[in-house]
Amino acid sequence: MTSAVGIRALETFVNIQGLPDNQVTVFRWLDVFLTGGLIAGGSEGIHKLTQVIVEFLEATSQQIKDKTS
Repeated sequence: MTSAVGIRALETFVNIQGLPDNQVTVFRWLDVFLTGGLIAGGSEGIHKLTQVIVEFLEATSQQIKDKTS
């Protein structure tokens, strides 16, 4: 409820002015769910998601390095 009424995590970092209305709506809904999850579950869930992304990017980078060697 807190994120739905206006306190959001991502919108403070992203400039959404000039985006089409449908993209703003989708962005705000995603922001509400992300912020709500962060408030409800603490930072562990966000940390796990970030860790998965970092590991994927590192593995991809290593594969590219291996192919060029």
